[in-house]
Amino acid sequence: MAEGTRSQELERRVMALMQEFEARQENLRKEAEQRNQKAMDEIKALLAGLSLQNMELASGKGSDGSASNQNVSSHKIRQSWGNSTKLEFPRFSGEGLEGWLLRVDYFFEVANVAADDRVKMAALHLEGKALQWHQGFIKVRGSIAYLDWGAYVGAITARFGSNAFEDPLADLRNLKQVSSLQDYLDAFDEIYPKAGIREDQALSFFLSGLVDELQMPVRMFKPSTLAEAYSLARLQEITVAAIQNKPKPSVKPASYNYLPLSQENEEDEENEDKGVEGEMASDMQLSLNAMWGTQGTQIMRIKGECGKRILHVLVDTGSTHNFLSTKMASKLKCELQKAAGISVEVANGQQLQCEGFCKNFTWSMQGLEFHAEVYVLALDNYDLILGAQWLSTLGEILWNFQTMMMTFKRESMLCVLQGETKKKLSKELNSLMTCLNDDGLFHVDGREATAYLYSVAVRRSKSS
Repeated sequence: MAEGTRSQELERRVMALMQEFEARQENLRKEAEQRNQKAMDEIKALLAGLSLQNMELASGKGSDGSASNQNVSSHKIRQSWGNSTKLEFPRFSGEGLEGWLLRVDYFFEVANVAADDRVKMAALHLEGKALQWHQGFIKVRGSIAYLDWGAYVGAITARFGSNAFEDPLADLRNLKQVSSLQDYLDAFDEIYPKAGIREDQALSFFLSGLVDELQMPVRMFKPSTLAEAYSLARLQEITVAAIQNKPKPSVKPASYNYLPLSQENEEDEENEDKGVEGEMASDMQLSLNAMWGTQGTQIMRIKGECGKRILHVLVDTGSTHNFLSTKMASKLKCELQKAAGISVEVANGQQLQCEGFCKNFTWSMQGLEFHAEVYVLALDNYDLILGAQWLSTLGEILWNFQTMMMTFKRESMLCVLQGETKKKLSKELNSLMTCLNDDGLFHVDGREATAYLYSVAVRRSKSS
């Protein structure tokens, strides 16, 4: 009965999320239509103005001075723009050359500065190191240097440019999302304009750099522009957070501390006396693989036992400490000590509150008994997370991630732990895959169907 109630509740939540997502998509579509309509109106007005000019030229008005009239018209447009916007020439002291050159080009275009005057105008706004360089450049080249703005740009770029040895295309290809979506968007927008590629190529790079939880659902909607991909990625990030019952991910950059697997167990007795207070000063971190139950390249799943209870254990190099789920701690009736004020940072910047800790938790894996300090967290996918804190107690480790076999020595005895390898798909997921035809479409009872994939999670059945 309780299982059926939970299923109905999950169905209601998913339906609510689907309705919210469709509503947001409809709003985005309407906004895009409004922007397109506004652009079309502006184009029509521009075409009408050009048509009027052509009619005047055809009627013989100003036939001798057509070029002059066009220049006057252009000057009036620029003058009108200048009157409505305060124009101030940007200053340059040697830092941020690329941005300065971009603003200078815009200024020259808006203010209609003659080509022969551009170097002199730029020189009036140089400061510090840039002004010193300019004085030396003019002494070497002479006054003729004031007449060639292109040569001046090349010379100042050679002196102050920061991207002489950069490869923005390679940087864009190697860019991956490692923390929040906002951090990834900021890094992508910084590199993309320098790469000199088309938008469809940039879109491919952007999608391939997203984490799996966002990439596949966004690809399903086949976005044609970067703006569409940005919006879909943001919506999917909110959806994933809602499904996982987690607050919206923070845009604060996440920091990572990697601890070596081969490390001698040198615990300071003074730190042990400090207990929880010592741990509060350290950085406690939990990986996304441990938080969301996703696949990873340097993790190993293994079964363990504690009394008569079966433990679903994750050995995770991306987590700094050992963590026990709240539910399993309650079932085992662990004697917990208070851990007020201790928080654990997830790799996406989210903070989880520690509910207590067990000083000497005992469990076994494949006939080997272990003891470790564990912190109690609200975990959904695993009963026990063994991080770098536990790995460091094993000494030198030989770990084959292909065969999921870990070998280490304990009191001169060779110990081997065999992790779980490839997991079989659940019956429900197999049924879903059978509906997918060769044409990439879903078919139900011989009819084509549309599937909106938000999340597929293969969950284990928890022991009572």
